[in-house]
Amino acid sequence: MIMKNAALSLLTCLICTLTTTNILAANVNKGREVYDKNCQICHGADGKGVVADAPDFSFGEELMKQDTELFNAISLGRGMSPAYRGILSEEEIFDVISYLRMLQR
Repeated sequence: MIMKNAALSLLTCLICTLTTTNILAANVNKGREVYDKNCQICHGADGKGVVADAPDFSFGEELMKQDTELFNAISLGRGMSPAYRGILSEEEIFDVISYLRMLQR
């Protein structure tokens, strides 16, 4: 019983470590570089949106979505926004999401 509990605790710790690694590994500075190169023209330097129907990333309503939903919107495209799958790596997309979340602060 003690071994079973210890194994369960170890497994839980391992899962927590693995699931938070991607979040902690996102690079805000690289995200800004990718954003400036690919997104700024429509979404603006401050994330408020330059073109019609571009979401306002400085306010927060769009960024209340989960990372996976934002990841899918960036990689698959949405509305007038192009799909970046194959253009940006998964890491770059998560970096951009990390940067977008910083725009609210």
